[in-house]
Amino acid sequence: MKPLHVLGMNLVKGSLAIALAATASTIAVVGTAPLCEPAWAADESAAPSADADDEAAELTIVAGPAERNGNEYRFPKLKVTSNTDKNIRSITVQFTTAIAAGDDVTFDAVEGFEVRGKTANRSVNATNADEKDGGWPAAKWEEYLQKHMKVTLAGGSGTKGLRMIASLKPVTDTYDFNSENGHYYRYIPQPSTWLEARDAAAADTYMGLQGYLVTVTSPEESNFITTLIDTNMWMGGTAEPTFGAVGNTGRFTWQKPSAGWPYSFYWVTGPEATMGPDGGPMEICRMDSAGSAKPVKDPVTEGNAYYNFASSEPNNAANIGYYDNAGTQRSGEYCLHMYSQKNSAGVATAAANIGKWNDYPNFPASGEHQKCCYVIEYGGLEDDNAPDGDGDGSGGDADVNVDVDVHVKVDINVDPEELTITTEADSITLGQALKVSENINGGVLDPVADQVERTYVLVDANGKEIIGDDGKPIVVPEAEVPYTAGRYKVTSTKPNRKDGGVYKEGSAIFTVRPATVDLTREKDASGAMQPKVYEKVYDGTADFSLDAIALPGILPTHSGDVRLAADSASYGTADAGDGKIVLEGARLESADGTVTTNYTLAGLKDDGTLELVARIVPRELVVTASSTVKWGLAGKPLADESGVPLTLTSNEDVHDDGSAPWAANMLAPRDAARVDGGAVESILGAVELTCTRDSDGEPLDASNPTVGTYTATPHFANVNPCANGAAAAFAMDGSRATGFPSPITEVKDLGGGRYDIGNYLLTLKPAKVVVTANPATDPDLGQIGDLIEGGTVEEDVTPGKPPVSKDELEDVIKDQIEGNLPNTDPVITIIKDGEEVETIDPTKPGHYVVIATYPDPDGGPDKVVRFEYTVAEPTPDKPQKPEKPGTPDKPTAPGASQPDQGNVIVDENVTVTVDPNGKPLTKDDIAADIHERWPDRVPADVKPEITITLDGKTVDSIDPTRPGTYYVTAVYPDPNGGPDRIVRFTYTVEERDGTTIRLKHLLAQTGDAAPMTVAGAMALGAAVTLAVSAARRRKDRRNS
Repeated sequence: MKPLHVLGMNLVKGSLAIALAATASTIAVVGTAPLCEPAWAADESAAPSADADDEAAELTIVAGPAERNGNEYRFPKLKVTSNTDKNIRSITVQFTTAIAAGDDVTFDAVEGFEVRGKTANRSVNATNADEKDGGWPAAKWEEYLQKHMKVTLAGGSGTKGLRMIASLKPVTDTYDFNSENGHYYRYIPQPSTWLEARDAAAADTYMGLQGYLVTVTSPEESNFITTLIDTNMWMGGTAEPTFGAVGNTGRFTWQKPSAGWPYSFYWVTGPEATMGPDGGPMEICRMDSAGSAKPVKDPVTEGNAYYNFASSEPNNAANIGYYDNAGTQRSGEYCLHMYSQKNSAGVATAAANIGKWNDYPNFPASGEHQKCCYVIEYGGLEDDNAPDGDGDGSGGDADVNVDVDVHVKVDINVDPEELTITTEADSITLGQALKVSENINGGVLDPVADQVERTYVLVDANGKEIIGDDGKPIVVPEAEVPYTAGRYKVTSTKPNRKDGGVYKEGSAIFTVRPATVDLTREKDASGAMQPKVYEKVYDGTADFSLDAIALPGILPTHSGDVRLAADSASYGTADAGDGKIVLEGARLESADGTVTTNYTLAGLKDDGTLELVARIVPRELVVTASSTVKWGLAGKPLADESGVPLTLTSNEDVHDDGSAPWAANMLAPRDAARVDGGAVESILGAVELTCTRDSDGEPLDASNPTVGTYTATPHFANVNPCANGAAAAFAMDGSRATGFPSPITEVKDLGGGRYDIGNYLLTLKPAKVVVTANPATDPDLGQIGDLIEGGTVEEDVTPGKPPVSKDELEDVIKDQIEGNLPNTDPVITIIKDGEEVETIDPTKPGHYVVIATYPDPDGGPDKVVRFEYTVAEPTPDKPQKPEKPGTPDKPTAPGASQPDQGNVIVDENVTVTVDPNGKPLTKDDIAADIHERWPDRVPADVKPEITITLDGKTVDSIDPTRPGTYYVTAVYPDPNGGPDRIVRFTYTVEERDGTTIRLKHLLAQTGDAAPMTVAGAMALGAAVTLAVSAARRRKDRRNS
């Protein structure tokens, strides 16, 4: 196994305690730690937390200088502080290094304090029933420890390690700490079967550390445990790695081979339970055919795995029984236990076997074999010290109840020679700054000034150095440690003292915890965490793309190149609605495709699946009706330019190319496949289009149309069938392909031509056909036909100009053709490029047909005004003109005077064709026309100064019989001395090219605040009015 593989699997979360050294005369210890250590998440607000008071609470112990009296040490300056109003209920002081006879911690008997424990490991509980929380405040504990705690060191020399633990929880059992691996151990003297011991250990926790049946992986650990027990005990090893697994009734399933022995023994509890190949149990040793245990490689150290069998063991004694799955008693010893001074029946153990291992049956059937006691080990599991704040277990196997499991741990080194470096290291989460410091007897070292050198090596869950491929411990540069998850031992050294004294190196074990990436939650608008919902628009598949998850926005800093990978990803259903996405084999990978140990996925299950809240949103489906003819005359058959009669169609389609854009009118391929051969109708049903008049519902007769606005609407058999039921329900008949459910289970009419049909939100867009009165057959239209009918208006695209509404168009028509139309409200229709719209948008190119139908109040034929309006892209030689009030944006005509100041209130172009019979437009005509159209924008009694130029020369009038371009400028002096007001336009007389009057209109610019009489004149009225006025005057002159 690669050494780094265990980093993401066997991490001790939670820092080792702060360690300080002290001399015999001046022993100092300082330690502070939060009462609980919250789980880390990609977003800090996503981390489970306790109440605000608990999160901020801290206990602090400062030992201060110790006073020595022979071999005894007291701490009269010791300080205990707390920033919480919760009382401390217990203090534990224990040795963390090997002790000699005479080493001990003792407390004087004082009322209100109960001492318990054993030699070198003693606890004191508060016994004040009347005080809050059943504990004492920090000040009372401080006084008690200063006066009544005594540490005794045998011989008075040598460095010994101590640990102090203050807790809000009373001590009911004795827990021993092993400084070699940072684990705790609890001896349980209750005789039990192996399975009972395993299960009881797994149900226990201590200070946020998950318990498990002890695993013994080194001689040092074995010696440590031997000092804790006096009766034979179980260990978490077995010859059958699936023994007791889920689905197994608690008896062995593997039988002894006829050729000999079990193949191997395995550790099946603790961190070793997942340190074998593919995350399986770690092998301890392998049995050969002669019954001898043979060494196997330790997957972490790369050396031999540790085992320590007694002589002639394991022997799988045939006279020792167990029960198989069928309940039959059989022979065989499949569980590991360690010898101590005696067995549970009190029978003494041979001295040579104390501390040695033996194979033993789970449930002895007879004979001298008895149930065994056991030891629970705490530490080294991935979920240790990951509280969720409510103690309900969701924060990890070692769930911490912050109401009671809060504590502070402090380590003390006692060194009379002042040569022991004490190294302190707190665990961090990936990306955080390292928290490492050194001191000697409480004096903090400056890493630079004191020439401290630190070395970081990776260690396993038991504190053993991990060996790399080169056979050496894996050393990680200090700069890389914060960004590489794992368990580390930092070793601190410094040059020898000037007097030749050799400093003893200090070391500490700490963890760089993987950062947890939570894809399951996100902040809402208020900042609260809510389930994250992953949406996609219905496409007929259950496929989910990992690209939908923006990892860079989720990962914390220093993420490197990390990507989300999965063996498969699916919504589980193809249909719209709420559900879940299941990622199988979900993982975070580095750039080289290996699983990164720097991050963990929140919510990842043991089988590698990750479930996300999901929603498939109905697809917007827009089906548009189309007519080959948009406008026609009453009594004239409707046909297109080629003479083809009017045809109505709808544009529903199927998206059949995954790489092509998905247009608004396309259904998913899955839906076309619902019928054999595939057809759009498999979902919507057969289509039928109706075309009826808006005013009375009368169907359109395309061969002999009557005046009105008609709407062509698509009808689908499965959605909005026609009233006469002519369309067959194609998708509902027997031709539907096998295996598909009914395509539409319910239709909800949302109004306005929208329907909810399950996987789609269907919008049916109608087409408009407008039939207007025919001037050839309606004499009442003659008086206005030569003015408006067939006319066109053009203007360039103008950014920022507001749209022209129907009301504004009505005002323009009413203002200019007053008296020629009935005094009724018109029905105005605006058609842009074949589709009905509500306004003319001068900011975008397009061709509009405007039709205003005036009902006759006496029941006669409607009167119709029709013209076309084109918003065109600006030509290269005529740049786009911005909507900018104030100063002119183009020079005056050649030869004309340039006004020095003034506001341009009108600036437009008008084009007419040559009129051989036309009369000239004089300056007086132009002045009268301006006063007629803009009476409130120019001074009432001021005669303008009008300049007309043609081909650079000043002329007195506009001659409609002579082609050319006239530049007209009218300057109105302000009677109050303000800026002049200017009206200017370009008047082009073109050669005749037909009977159509072309009106080319550029935007009128307004430079002052003078309002116009008619709001619509800002957009369209100027050009239309000027054209109408000019036409009237030409007509008057011809008549005169």
